[in-house]
Amino acid sequence: MNAIGSATVCVGTANGFASAAATGGTPPFSFVWNTGAVGATITGLPAGTYTVTVTDANGCTDTDFVTIQQAPAVNFTLTGTQVVCGAGNLGSAFATPTSGTPPFSFYGAQDLPLPPSPICQKVLTPLP
Repeated sequence: MNAIGSATVCVGTANGFASAAATGGTPPFSFVWNTGAVGATITGLPAGTYTVTVTDANGCTDTDFVTIQQAPAVNFTLTGTQVVCGAGNLGSAFATPTSGTPPFSFYGAQDLPLPPSPICQKVLTPLP
């Protein structure tokens, strides 16, 4: 038997998969996972180790496992220059990733109106 799965999933997600294929033995095959799921493929998995047992028509069994890793969380530092309120877009902001798995994508909310206060701000938000 050969079992494969997702290499990694993001923190807090359950979108991994694991799949097994029987080699040798006598069909039909049944697959039972340590989650209680049956079938050659299971989905919606968080990070963890998943064990599958395959049984052939003669009652012979084989067991294999798949480990799905959790990717490191994305964190970044945000630095910038002073914005002069009411004088146009004279400030700047820089987002520097400090952890996570590249490549990174960021989008900015540059078109939001400035708040009516002496403190102006622009927000950079990482893409999900």
